[in-house]
Formats: sequence, structure tokens, C-alpha cells
Amino acid sequence: MSSSTFFLDDTVPIVLYGGGVRGIQFFHTLQARGVPILAFFDINAAEGTYLLDCPVYTPTAIPEERIGQLRSALVLIALQNAGIHEDVVKLLVHQGFAKILYLPLAGDSFHDNAEALLLRQTYLAYTEEHGIDEMHAVLPLTELRSVEYTEQVILKKSNSFVIAEIPLQLLATDGRNHAAESFAYSPVTQLFSFFSGRKGDLGAIEESFYAHEEEFGYLLKKTFYEYVSDRQLLYGRFSAALGEGMQFFQTSPSYGVWRDGYFAIEDGNHRTAFLYDKNLFFAPVRMTRNDYRKWRNQIVADRIIQELADEEVMRIFLWHPYTNKRMISLMQADYTLLRFLLMLERKRYDKERGCLFYRSPKTRGVVAFYGFPSVFYPMLALSMEGYDVLASFAKERDARVAEMFFSLYYQDITAVQKKELSRMPDLLIATWDYFQMSGQEKSVFLCHVLVLTDIPQGQQPPIWLQEREVLLHADEIKANAHYDIKAWEMN
Repeated sequence: MSSSTFFLDDTVPIVLYGGGVRGIQFFHTLQARGVPILAFFDINAAEGTYLLDCPVYTPTAIPEERIGQLRSALVLIALQNAGIHEDVVKLLVHQGFAKILYLPLAGDSFHDNAEALLLRQTYLAYTEEHGIDEMHAVLPLTELRSVEYTEQVILKKSNSFVIAEIPLQLLATDGRNHAAESFAYSPVTQLFSFFSGRKGDLGAIEESFYAHEEEFGYLLKKTFYEYVSDRQLLYGRFSAALGEGMQFFQTSPSYGVWRDGYFAIEDGNHRTAFLYDKNLFFAPVRMTRNDYRKWRNQIVADRIIQELADEEVMRIFLWHPYTNKRMISLMQADYTLLRFLLMLERKRYDKERGCLFYRSPKTRGVVAFYGFPSVFYPMLALSMEGYDVLASFAKERDARVAEMFFSLYYQDITAVQKKELSRMPDLLIATWDYFQMSGQEKSVFLCHVLVLTDIPQGQQPPIWLQEREVLLHADEIKANAHYDIKAWEMN
């Protein structure tokens, strides 16, 4: 048993975090098994409070004579909403607790997927009448992990070039003969998606190709359907290569050029579109060492590392050479939100060419964000797309983190603290917690599209919003297994 684990059975003393219905239920279940229960934790506990003959403490105000005893015990999170377990765990870890049993979600800051699964299984078994068996006796400690700030994405480097794994959201078509676009809108991606049988109409795809004639005209010297037949053979070769792993794509990478916020793929559009269609997160890209240095932006990155705590930096460097791949599940949730916002934007601007990574003139309007950091990647992408970005933060620290993050990618951000917006936003993206805190029965969110993120399943927006006559339609998609993203388009 390593120093990063601990042994759990019914002789281990525990502290219950939460004195509600679930906490009381757990108390009686565990007491019946003979588990020693030392105390309850409650963030709002008054001094001298008792519950079921046990003292109730706030984790930040434990009597000095009991700190050592309680830190050596197991803390069992007894809160109904698993979505806030991680926030409670962060508080406990900063207070010196490491033996914690809770329900971690995917992409947890403390545990990988295997550890998270073990903790969830143990939590469910331990809180039942019969308790755990020997298979669940050795558990990982919950501790802050130090972050090693090294280039984790480099596959190969020489004196002049670097081959690195680049998040697909940082890749765009070359833009030499047209506005650079995300591969989400590339006709090649649409064609490969058609080949995979997921979606697409060949007639519409043909129109898209001819709309990009400057880029693909040289390919269409034959008929479009001759080109389709040729690309279907290429798709088959790519699929066979991917079936054996990523070796082909790593040894024959696309070539990208850094353009202050994204890599334009100048050679290898088909390979990149194929990987995008397969829902992979990274693509091997060859670039000059100078372009790599620009992306890393080491002077700014090092300044951010020195100022921010590790757990904050880990969530910021998702699109940076210091990528922490343990956080990919969080990236995927941001990616889902971003694609949803762009889908809405496409509905509104059907006649315009949507350009995810193209710096168009600042004519699109204002997008306002509330909350951080759950929406910072959509902030970055929409800023690059030509929106003025206003962000409102309840905490000054969050505003500082946002400013630093945008400085890494050369983007400006206006941070607004507890003030009315200076302009009417086209889009307003709000985290659920902020919405719950700020939305009153008669509140009116005056915007074209209201997007609420991270809405716990089963919860609905307030009646005042549901009953608004200006409500045109609602769209909903799953961000991950636990949360939904909802959007309401309004006049």
C-alpha cells in the first residue's frame, strides 16, 4: 500500500459533512454497523451546535484541540447534490483533510477516471446497510497535485521543426483564399461525415464545395462525383491506418502556421478533417520552432504560473503546450458548449460565413459572460470570431484570472464587476449558479440569445422565463453525463 492510499473499514472513525436528511440517514446506517462517528461538518454551523449528540463544526473553525483527530478521520460527504461534492472537497483539502469519500464526477481535479470510479463504487457500498467488502478497502487519498509545467504535447523536434499534438479546436483551414474556418465547417469534414454514415446530404455538400471553389477548385478538374469517389478511397485508407493507432498521422502530420490564436493548416486538410470527424481531441501538426515558441508564449505563461495556484493553472492551460491531458473530459464539456453557441450563431447568420478562428472586423456585437472559468474557451473563440467580450465576475480574483488567460492568447477582455452592461449583448451566457443567484421573478434578461450552462438534470428555469411571450424556441444538448446546456432565443 503506497503512501497515497489509505485503508477503510468499519473501525475507521468518520466525520459526516452535511447534517440534512442524507447526513442523518447515513448517521443511523453507519452507527448500526458500529462505525465511530466523531462529528458533523456544516459550513453554516453556529459555535456550540450539536446534532444527534455529535458536535457540529465548520471546516474552517475547528477547535485546535480536535484538529489532529478529525484530520486523521474519514470525511464522508453527505450532500444530495453530487455536482457540488468537488467544491466541498476543495475546501476540505485546503484545510488539511486527505481521507475523503465522495462522488467525484468525470474530469475531477483530484482523481483520474479509474480512481473516481473506485471512489464512487465505494461510496455507494459504504453507505448501504451491509457496508464495503475487501475489494473496496484501499482508497486513494484526495490531495492537491502539483503540476509539472513541461511541454507534454511534443512528439518530435529537430533544429528547425516541432511535431506536436494540437487540440483540434486550435486548428483552422488555411485561409489563404478565403476566411479561415473551423474544421467543423470544412466541406471535407462534411464529406467524411457523410462517408461515416452519421449525417449529410451529398447535394448540399457539393454546393459547399463550389462555395469554397477558390480552395478546392484545383481538386474539381474532374467532376465532383469523381472527386467524391477518390476521397472515399482516401477515407478508407485513413480509417485502416487509424485502426492500427495514430502512428501514420504522427509520422505524416499536417503542417500548420501560427496566426495569433490558432494554427492554419496549410498542408494536410484531409488528414485533419478526418481526425475531426472521428471526434478525436488532438491532431499531430508539424510547425516551425518559432511558431511553437509563439504558441507557448513562455514569458506570459511563466508569469501566470507564478501568480496562480496549481489548480487554477491546470484549468487554464487546456489549449497550451503545458496541456494537462487529465483534464480532457473538462475540455470536452467546453467544446460541446462552444459548438452549440456556434450552431446558434449559424442560425442567426445564415447568409454569413461563420469563421470560428478568423479575426473579422468588430461588427458582430457584444457577448456577455457571467461566471468563470466554466465558459472561458467560448469567450476566447467568440473574441477571435469578432465579438466584443464583456465578462462580469462576482470575485475580483476571477476577473484577474480571465485577464491573464486572455493575455496569453493576445486577446483583450473587458471585466465588469457588479455593473450594468454598457451595451445590449447579442448573447448572454450565464452559469446556473449565477443565474439562480441573480434571476428574480420579474427579472428580464434583454438579449438575443440566453444560454444557461451547467444546469443540473431535472431542474428547469424559473416560471417567469418559461412564460415569456418573446420566447421563440429552446434548444438543449448534453454537455456530459451530469449536466445539460440550454439556450433560449429571445427578441
